[in-house]
Amino acid sequence: MNTERQELDAPTKLVGFVVGIAFLFLAALFVGDKIGPDVPPPVASHTDHDSHTDHDSHDAAAAPTAGTYAPYLDFQHGGVVHTAEFTIEAQEGQS
Repeated sequence: MNTERQELDAPTKLVGFVVGIAFLFLAALFVGDKIGPDVPPPVASHTDHDSHTDHDSHDAAAAPTAGTYAPYLDFQHGGVVHTAEFTIEAQEGQS
């Protein structure tokens, strides 16, 4: 019976280290899932999609407050990036 302690070679040490890190990562994911924040599932704010027949109603966005908004749109055409600027005057309650 061999009672001497055998030294591990470098590849074996590396595999053991990687397996240990992977185990700790998975354990952290499991624990985080179990004790994570208890938030209710998201509630759909608009579920009646079949009642719309035009695409304009899906593309509309409501301004948070009345005022002037200047959104920018960056797009690439022919390998050149262009920036388009829009100015929108929003009224109270306008979408």
